Amino acid sequence: MLAIAMYSEYNYDIDIKKVITMLALHELEEIIIGDLTLFDISKKDKEIIGHDAVNKVVKSLKIKDDIKNIVLEFDSLKTKEARFAFYCDKLEADIQSKLYDEE
Repeated sequence: MLAIAMYSEYNYDIDIKKVITMLALHELEEIIIGDLTLFDISKKDKEIIGHDAVNKVVKSLKIKDDIKNIVLEFDSLKTKEARFAFYCDKLEADIQSKLYDEE
C-alpha cells in the first residue's frame, strides 16, 4: 500500500503494476525464508535461498520464468521499478520500527 500511495501522490514515472508484483514476490520470499537481515546472513546467501524458495513455489506455473525474472530484477536494483520497490520495502520497515518504538 505504501508503494501505491507514493505513486498516487507523486506520480512517479514507473510501472506500478510491476512494482506491486515485485513487492508481492519479495514478501512471498520472506514468508518462506523469514525476514533475514545482513546480521543474519550475507546478501548473496539470502538471494540464493530466496530464489530457491520462490522457484519451489512457482515451479508448476506457466509464467514461472516471468516470475523468476521479476525477482532477479528486484534483486539487481538496476531498473527504476526495482529501486522504487526496494526503497518502499525499506521505508515500510522504518515506519514499522517507529510505530513499535512509539508503542
